[in-house]
Amino acid sequence: MIVGVVLAAGESRRMGKQKLLLPYGGVPVIRHIANVLGTSELGKFAVVTGKDKNGVEECLAGTEALFTHNAEFDEGMLSSVRKAVGFAASLNSDLMLFLGDQPMIEAVVINELMSGWNEKVATIRVASFHGRRGHPVLIHQSFFDEILTEFDDQGLRGLLVKRASQVFDVHMNEEGVLMDMDFPSDYEAALKRLEKNG
Repeated sequence: MIVGVVLAAGESRRMGKQKLLLPYGGVPVIRHIANVLGTSELGKFAVVTGKDKNGVEECLAGTEALFTHNAEFDEGMLSSVRKAVGFAASLNSDLMLFLGDQPMIEAVVINELMSGWNEKVATIRVASFHGRRGHPVLIHQSFFDEILTEFDDQGLRGLLVKRASQVFDVHMNEEGVLMDMDFPSDYEAALKRLEKNG
């Protein structure tokens, strides 16, 4: 079993406002992502909340999203990744990790990353575009203990380096796997891409 978890605990300092709540395709960014996950082949998905817990949960009312709160959101992304790992471990599931500021991800990417997944083989799959790694990332549960206890100074990247022989790039035709939204210019680019793609 694979559970999807969206990291949505950040403070959005570089954006200047909470980017997860910005409009995208007629709904807030985080709602759009939840809608995409809901139409994919993922069985369950959850959202790691943080600074704007109430706002995010309100945006997702009526969706199938589950929640896990990261009270230590100000400690950085790894703290949220560890919350995601804990949630997946509680379900005895492998983990597909998403960024909350990456609304360009499409269900076809999620399904392709899951295709042929073997729960008995310890591997990591990373969505890639033209040789560049992005998100989502699919992680076998056998790596959970390492994520919870190591890589304090490297984040999840440390796992990909340590376990390089077990990491496989899944090449996508969608550039959206590389595109997150840190700055207002990123958000504007995402909106233009959305409008262009109809």
